[in-house]
Formats: sequence, structure tokens, C-alpha cells
Amino acid sequence: MTEKMLQNGCFASVSSLVAVTGKPTNSEFIAMVADKLRLKNKVS
Repeated sequence: MTEKMLQNGCFASVSSLVAVTGKPTNSEFIAMVADKLRLKNKVS
């Protein structure tokens, strides 16, 4: 998943949402997105 995002150029837009630094593994990326969504839904 992260490889495709890097190739397609959408990594920057997604990484700005979850503050990705470097190149995460698929599992790490999914965990970061899940945490971001969980926190957003908890606060709202």
C-alpha cells in the first residue's frame, strides 16, 4: 500500500493527515490512520 502511494504521489497528502515521517510499513500506516480516526471520533 505505501509503495503504491509513493509511486502515485499521493503519499504527501495522506502523510499530512497522519504525520508520517519516513516510509512506514503497511501495518504501521494502518495503525496510524486508525489511531487518528479513533482520536478524531472521540473528540468530536
